[in-house]
Amino acid sequence: MTEKTSAQNTTVYHNGRQNRNGHPGVHPHTNPLLKKSKPIALNLCSLFSLKRLSKVSSDKRPEENWCRGFSAVEMIVYAAILSMVFIIVINTLLHISRSLNSFQATSDINDSTASFLERVVREIRMAESVNVAKSTLNSHPGKLVLNIRDEAGQIEESAFYISGDSLVLEKGGTSLGSLIDSNATTTNLIFRRFSNATSSSIVRVEVTFESQRGNTTKSETFFGAAVLRGSY
Repeated sequence: MTEKTSAQNTTVYHNGRQNRNGHPGVHPHTNPLLKKSKPIALNLCSLFSLKRLSKVSSDKRPEENWCRGFSAVEMIVYAAILSMVFIIVINTLLHISRSLNSFQATSDINDSTASFLERVVREIRMAESVNVAKSTLNSHPGKLVLNIRDEAGQIEESAFYISGDSLVLEKGGTSLGSLIDSNATTTNLIFRRFSNATSSSIVRVEVTFESQRGNTTKSETFFGAAVLRGSY
């Protein structure tokens, strides 16, 4: 550093800069307070650069660490995990499908049972007698023909029997159609008639319905009985 002193003016050189007031000069580039702040731009490129630099610092071979693929062991582990997930999902879907088919088959059977037994019990209670000559009792496929007196006092026949896969009701020689669900079939139908000491006649009904939905098949047997009105 070189100093020059005069009466009128004192010039001090400090680090290559001079100050007229005699104070040491400070280079603007050496003072951090005098530096102008620049906007910091952070984009995807800088993020990837930082990530790559961190990998370079942790590995002497950055290109291999940056671009390496999956090993055979990793592929086997991933394939095993995906296989387990697929198996669980498929088993769940199959279980839901079987449950739905079972529910629908049960609903078909219950609807058919309620419709048939309600109608046959009501007809038996209104009947005067059983037409034994036209009926098929104690065996499958059974047929029950009842003698029912109408409002005019005339005897009218009501018959229950199997036609194809359906169980039908026929009144006065006219078929009223099937009494069971279209998805249900009648696999067993037996009518039995009993008489007690007081000459009351009882008709007992045994029926088996079957329903198949998908790969699920359900079958159930039901019983019903009623006393003929004309026997008491």
